[in-house]
Amino acid sequence: MSESVKTVDTWNEAMNISGDRADKLHAMYRSGDDENVRMRVASTSSEAEVLAQVQAAGNAQGPAFMSALLNDVAAQRDVEFAQRIADQVKGTQDSSTAVTQAVGQIMSDAESGLWGAISPGYTGQKENVEQVKGAGEQYKAIQEQAYQSGGEPARARVQQEQFQLITDELTKAWKEGKYDEQIARSLADAIVPTDQIDYYLEGVRQQAGANSPLRNSGGGWRDVPGLNVITSIARVGDFLPWMTQRGQGNLDVLAQRQQQEADKPPDAKEFTRVAKLMSESGKQIAQSIKISQSVGVSQEQMLSLWEEGANSPAYTKIQNKLPAGMSVRGFLADQGMSEGVYTSTKAAVVPQNMVYQLAAAQPLMGDAMSNIAKITKDLMTKDLKDGERESLTAQMGILQQYGMPQQLAGMGPAAARTARLQLANKQMQWAQDNPLVDQAPQVAQMAAQERAAVKAEELQYLQQRAKAAFDYQKQTSRAWEDYYQERGWAQEDFQQQQAWAEDDYLRQRQYTLEDFHRQQRYSEQDFATSMTRMAEDTAKGMINPWQRMQSQGIWSLEGMNQNVEEQQKWLRDQLRALEELKRRGLSQQAIDTFGLADPGKAQQVAYYATADNDELEKTNRLARRQARLGKKFSDPELNQPARRAPGFNAVNGDALRRQPRCRQRSQLRQRGL
Repeated sequence: MSESVKTVDTWNEAMNISGDRADKLHAMYRSGDDENVRMRVASTSSEAEVLAQVQAAGNAQGPAFMSALLNDVAAQRDVEFAQRIADQVKGTQDSSTAVTQAVGQIMSDAESGLWGAISPGYTGQKENVEQVKGAGEQYKAIQEQAYQSGGEPARARVQQEQFQLITDELTKAWKEGKYDEQIARSLADAIVPTDQIDYYLEGVRQQAGANSPLRNSGGGWRDVPGLNVITSIARVGDFLPWMTQRGQGNLDVLAQRQQQEADKPPDAKEFTRVAKLMSESGKQIAQSIKISQSVGVSQEQMLSLWEEGANSPAYTKIQNKLPAGMSVRGFLADQGMSEGVYTSTKAAVVPQNMVYQLAAAQPLMGDAMSNIAKITKDLMTKDLKDGERESLTAQMGILQQYGMPQQLAGMGPAAARTARLQLANKQMQWAQDNPLVDQAPQVAQMAAQERAAVKAEELQYLQQRAKAAFDYQKQTSRAWEDYYQERGWAQEDFQQQQAWAEDDYLRQRQYTLEDFHRQQRYSEQDFATSMTRMAEDTAKGMINPWQRMQSQGIWSLEGMNQNVEEQQKWLRDQLRALEELKRRGLSQQAIDTFGLADPGKAQQVAYYATADNDELEKTNRLARRQARLGKKFSDPELNQPARRAPGFNAVNGDALRRQPRCRQRSQLRQRGL
């Protein structure tokens, strides 16, 4: 269904729920398939509430959007319910005046005056532009509807009406400083060709330039580069007289082109299509008469049955003819009734009572306030017959009771009050200008009450706004006071904690220094005492007054030197002998085992240097054997000192026996061996 609504471009298609569309929506309703709907409808909402919801959501939107809304209603409340909503909405979306009024309400949301100069991108601008694009599509749908019924001349006439309405609205927006270039271009695209949009907008600016506080090519307050407050107050338009000549006659040229299109006679192709439409309308009216005769009711009763179903007063006349389980609409559809037949028949019936006054007022619901003003003007200024006056009065009452609340629900509070006040002022003016009309006092009283109510609401709004502003300022000031107070307390706490921490640090540092100097003084005193006592003990032990010193033989210095030279010779000879022995095959193990590197064995080593190689090899074997024997004797089981060593455990003796090897390897690594 979401794809099918994209092809809807006329209001007849949007409002007529029939054929495959009705079957699919009925199937969705039966299966409860409403997961993908965009607009939720409560199951407890009345028909009037759903109608208001649909009109509020579809305000200033095109046929495709309205078709999607009605599909959502049908999927949740069934096709018959949705069709009744469509019948009430029908006619409210094909009025160019209604669309233009919605556009005016959207454009009134723009910022104006000094605030517009300060805030170029006002809040909601993007949403407003999107809504106006929907209004442009709606204008085009109205033109397409006219083309289908009357060809190009009919389309041109509708464009003429829209041209004047949009031009007036843009001119008004320009003068009020609420002109938005994007919105203006979206609207112009609906009534003039794309290549003439700039030409048309230049004409609008020229028409509004004489009385505008701002005359420039860009737009309102927000489009004037470098505009300051002083310039805006001084009305820069008064200082730019040369701009008043730009675009002279643009609107007149475009209006003449549209008039030429409207004056063209229909060609053969258009005449054939229009004739076919008229023929189809006649056939539908004839079909309705045939259905009325077969069912046994009048055309008015048949319309009531189609609209109200089992709730119609004429239901008792066909109750016995209905097959079991069939709805009233289904029964009439079997007889040949359709939406097209219903529409043609309703247009052909002359309203004679309140029921038909409601039917006549239904097409006016979408633009209820404008139609109320039009009806009031007709009542005050035209010479009407009693039946016409009663009919218009009844229609105005219906619009005030049903249509006006629905229309106001789609506006903002400020826009709604403005619209009500404008309507009341018009009614009061017409009543004052025509005091002799019977209904003038009643209209004047009604207008006075409405004006008083609007002013009271406006006063209440201003009071509430002033109170809200006062409360906001009070809350803001208190919040700042609390903030600064908390901040001051936090700073005081921080400074106090920092001071305490600094005092603690200095106190601990002082204690530490005092302890250090005290210990240093004690250490120095102890050292001085120790040195004194050591000197005393040394002096006491240097001599023994109770023993006679024995005489000793003394070498001469020459003898001592000769002895030293001889010993150094033996040591050199020992080193040379060790080098020679190692070269011939003596192992380092043998040298270490037998202490051959000991300086006290210099003479022995010099003697061993004369040994043969066999003796050296034997010495190596004996050294290895000695090492193995030494390891065996170091076993804790044979070595009592090893068993007495800390950590010895007789249960794990094997692991402990390996400990000396580990220590030996560690010592060798430490020595670099």
